[in-house]
Amino acid sequence: MGLAYRFLKLTGASVNNIKGILAENFVNLALRHHIDIDIAGNSSWFALYEKMKGELDFYVRSLADYKDYEIEVKSTDESANKARAL
Repeated sequence: MGLAYRFLKLTGASVNNIKGILAENFVNLALRHHIDIDIAGNSSWFALYEKMKGELDFYVRSLADYKDYEIEVKSTDESANKARAL
C-alpha cells in the first residue's frame, strides 16, 4: 500500500482521492481472495445506480446464502449516502 500511495501521490491526486483508491484496492484484493470460496463468479462486479446517478464500488453474490450484497467502500468518516439509499 505504501508503494501504491507513493506512485499515486506523484500523479498529483488529492490525499482524499488517494485514500479512496487505496481503500477500494484493498477491498478488491480481499474480495478476490474469497472468490470460489464464499463468493460466486470469477470477479466482483462494479455497478451503476441510476436513481442516484452514482456508482457502487462492489456487487457480489454469496455462495453461503445466494444473496446479492452491495459494498460501498469509504476511506473517511464522511456519510455514506449511496449505501443508505440502497
